[in-house]
Amino acid sequence: MSPLQYFRLPLTAGDYSYEYLLGSFAEFGHCEEHGDFARIYTPEKLEKVITWCRAAEPINWIKATDLAYGKPGDNIEAYERQPGDVRIYNPEGLGLSEILVTDKEMLIDGKAANVKSLSFDSISSCGLNIYIPYYYQFTEELVQGCTKCKKVEKSEPPPNM
Repeated sequence: MSPLQYFRLPLTAGDYSYEYLLGSFAEFGHCEEHGDFARIYTPEKLEKVITWCRAAEPINWIKATDLAYGKPGDNIEAYERQPGDVRIYNPEGLGLSEILVTDKEMLIDGKAANVKSLSFDSISSCGLNIYIPYYYQFTEELVQGCTKCKKVEKSEPPPNM
């Protein structure tokens, strides 16, 4: 989807509203068969994330990414210069370098290289800025995928054995 075609409508899940902080760049997924689809939370999944994050310790967003990239997390001047706390959905208590970044292969000057890439979505809901790692999005099926694919799965008869 072209960002020029994007128009923000309020996203809601039950009693909660939320927004992706990167807008259409995060709000839409792409299905090879059906095209773009909205990446939405069910009321139950969003409530689970919000409830957990309300009790989580806030952390400066720059410090969180510093720690994820293996830095010591002691750059107080940078954290004061760019204030803003986030809550990180992390019910398993995993290290930030395990859930906020991932290895990604890229071409640099025509050569393949592995680089660390951010691997989370950032949403705002209930006055909280929340990082939701892709790890949990997949393992807990927090975000709905292509609804057209799910309809096809439900309408297909089970395979014969």
